Amino acid sequence: MRKFNLFFRLAIIVAILLTAFAVSHPTEVKAQSGTTITILPANPTVCLHDTVTMAVWVNNVVNLYGMDLWLNFDPGNVEVLSITQGPFLDSGWTFFNEYNNATGSIHYTMTQLYPSTAKTGSGILLYIEMRVNYMSATPINVTIDTTSTNPTQISAQYGALIPFTAQNATINTSLCTAPVGISPANSMAFVCYQTTVSVRITDVNKLYGFSLDLTFDPNVIQVVSVSNGGFLTYGTPFLNIFNNTTGTINYAAFQIAPTEPKSGSGNLINIKVIGKTYGASTPLNILNSSVLTDRNSWEISSSLSGGMITVSPDCNPTEVKIKYLKTNRKPYAATVSWQTVSDEEVLYFNVYRSWNKSGSPKTLLTKSPIPVIMDGTLNGHRYSFIDKGLKPSKDYYYWLEAVDTSMVSKIFGPVIAKRTVNAIAQ
Repeated sequence: MRKFNLFFRLAIIVAILLTAFAVSHPTEVKAQSGTTITILPANPTVCLHDTVTMAVWVNNVVNLYGMDLWLNFDPGNVEVLSITQGPFLDSGWTFFNEYNNATGSIHYTMTQLYPSTAKTGSGILLYIEMRVNYMSATPINVTIDTTSTNPTQISAQYGALIPFTAQNATINTSLCTAPVGISPANSMAFVCYQTTVSVRITDVNKLYGFSLDLTFDPNVIQVVSVSNGGFLTYGTPFLNIFNNTTGTINYAAFQIAPTEPKSGSGNLINIKVIGKTYGASTPLNILNSSVLTDRNSWEISSSLSGGMITVSPDCNPTEVKIKYLKTNRKPYAATVSWQTVSDEEVLYFNVYRSWNKSGSPKTLLTKSPIPVIMDGTLNGHRYSFIDKGLKPSKDYYYWLEAVDTSMVSKIFGPVIAKRTVNAIAQ
């Protein structure tokens, strides 16, 4: 018998004899039939740069006490990340727990210790975590060595070998391309208010971070904001830049430990846009410089598809729209208030007053035009103007003039500020 086989069997005996409560008589191994050692899953398909955990199973064994496992794999395409003992045997004395990614070999040797009892039945002997590093045109073999100078052996208590048959496994590799696209693919933007389009990913496996580069026509739409779409969990993105002059978006974000990678489908980012040119359309393109990554910064293969955004004719880009125009009367003053739908096209406002509903003549009250609120958004805002020195016994009529960025004005009104009920005698 070879030196190593003898060492394995003697080591098990020594480990037991050195235990304080070791039994005094060895037991014979009963004849066994149908014992197998199997690698499962037998034929998995694994995405490029993804991991898979292979389990070494023993089936229909009697009185198993120790194991000396030798396995081989293709070192050119996969690598071992970790080896962990399975639950079938109790923890005991581990002689070897090693792997060599250069030669494609795995060696794990252990024996139980007294008072652990020999195990009968079926269960997992070993877990092997592996990662696919390169694509292979043919299946990658993961085999139990039974024929070389270092064959796999399993033994009963005191080193008696147990015969078995081996069932090997193969790993198929795949790019597992995750589709990334604009959702909805054909979107409508509006001049009067903001709408949201998303960059959505479908059927991705273990995504941990991404970097997206997009382009659009800044003469057709303007980007208002870019935010987390919700699929990944992170705080502040690493990069969040959009430029309404060049028509570019650059956004990058990465999760951090202990957050786990995400698999499935969801929105990566949400983009709020507002229309600029009536009736025009622009592609929203995802550039090839965009990258998806896993936890180990390996790139995840993706297919990129852009979308199209058309500015709806429902909102005239030169028409200023007001949600409301109203007054609040006090005996000697009236407050004129209004709210816009969108401030994108508005330049400034003027307020006029008249004694009569016909507005002839009107008096300009605003010595200086009221400028539009500029806060970095294109939303509508509330405005007000107080007209003082009024007579409590008189009705007053007010008009609002809105001047757009093309210097075209639109008149809203009139609204009435009625005399107070208990007017003070003049």
